[in-house]
Amino acid sequence: MIPEKIGSYSIEKKIGSGGMGTVYLGKHIETGERAAVKVLPASLAREDGFVMRFTREVEAMKALKNKHVVEVYENGIEGDETYYYAMEYVEGVPLSKYIRDNGRITWQDVIDYSVQICQALKAAHDAGIVHRDLKPSNLILTDDKQIKLLDFGVAQVFASSKLTKTGGIIGTAEYMSPEQAKGQRATKK
Repeated sequence: MIPEKIGSYSIEKKIGSGGMGTVYLGKHIETGERAAVKVLPASLAREDGFVMRFTREVEAMKALKNKHVVEVYENGIEGDETYYYAMEYVEGVPLSKYIRDNGRITWQDVIDYSVQICQALKAAHDAGIVHRDLKPSNLILTDDKQIKLLDFGVAQVFASSKLTKTGGIIGTAEYMSPEQAKGQRATKK
């Protein structure tokens, strides 16, 4: 069932779901601004580890101010168990889908997209954050060829070592660093 309202946003429709929650398209009640509203499932909200990971995702994204990283507008708890945050809604297509639908991209676009991705990652690393799940499906390509990095659901915040223990493997195997694949802590390298 789709909620009518979450925080300051009226909910229009469900736009996706994953291991860390469901994402809805929302419209700010006062300003009319559209946002992607991510909600942690109630079943997971009862487990401290998941709540800490979700909270970490919000804090990680709030710390980042870069045109290639989605911006978080607000976050909170509805009732006792509905943890949410509203973030910039980016119109575009995941880079993975774009490549699948269009085939190879030009070397000029590869360079341009790579520079944009590096700018997003530098902002994250400057904030002490390793994304840990960088992959084409977490990169949105807009109509004006801008890249936006999203989904910090498994981000490792260096200051928060209690939440990510060495030996725990979180991320997408095909895209993780060698040390992560070995169950070691991801580094800033």
